[in-house]
Amino acid sequence: MRYMNNRSPQSGGRHAVSLTAHVASTACEATSVSSLTEPGGTGLLRLSGEFDQDAAPQVREALSTVRAVGARRTIVDLSGVVFADSSLLHVLLSAREEHALVLAGPLHSQLQRLFELTGTAGLFTFAEDPEAARLLPPPSPGEGVPG
Repeated sequence: MRYMNNRSPQSGGRHAVSLTAHVASTACEATSVSSLTEPGGTGLLRLSGEFDQDAAPQVREALSTVRAVGARRTIVDLSGVVFADSSLLHVLLSAREEHALVLAGPLHSQLQRLFELTGTAGLFTFAEDPEAARLLPPPSPGEGVPG
């Protein structure tokens, strides 16, 4: 496995961090995690590919980086995730303690099923896409869908 971490400040007050993990597998599916902190304190993580125990630590690292640069809300774009196991779910559940987390889709059917089968869907705030997530009031850390 090879990891690349490219950090570069961008204009307009944005801080970009790009973490890409290339996992050798039979399908040769690339896994990538990129993050951006927007003005106003919103962090955006974009995930794509397959997330298992080998790739999930990259998500944890990106979440820590977004938090360290002062994001008050974190949107995790899961629309590019084609496979995830309990490793990614564990990282997202743990992140709820420190992040006002919004998960954005649309979700691949396998990922949606993971949330449903584990009974964890109600623990998160979901949005149709990152733009819709930006329009939601930020949840408090640890808060899921308002009941």
